[in-house]
Amino acid sequence: MNKEIRAELGRTLSKLSGHALSENDYVSRFVNEHGGQLVFVRKQGEGHAILLHSDVGWKPKLMQGPPTLGADTEGVSPDARRFLGDVPVVGDVILDPSEALWLKACFAASQQW
Repeated sequence: MNKEIRAELGRTLSKLSGHALSENDYVSRFVNEHGGQLVFVRKQGEGHAILLHSDVGWKPKLMQGPPTLGADTEGVSPDARRFLGDVPVVGDVILDPSEALWLKACFAASQQW
């Protein structure tokens, strides 16, 4: 992607989310079927990424890897794990299948960033 376009995209997404972005960050945006907006940010050379989601007030969510299944989430009560089962999550954010697939693709694509 052209450097000027990437910089403009970063400024726009930074303004939208309130989260500072660098033109060197790997950044991707997704809009779910309900109009919820998600932004994936990974700094060059870092193992983790940040998820910004309009449904949670753009509060940054640390991603140590791709989404997991709710039943496998640490720090969640056994009852909640049974309830969440095979629902994809990032920390305490519940995802729909399309959001989870997009995040998996972002994490894979940004590995070599």
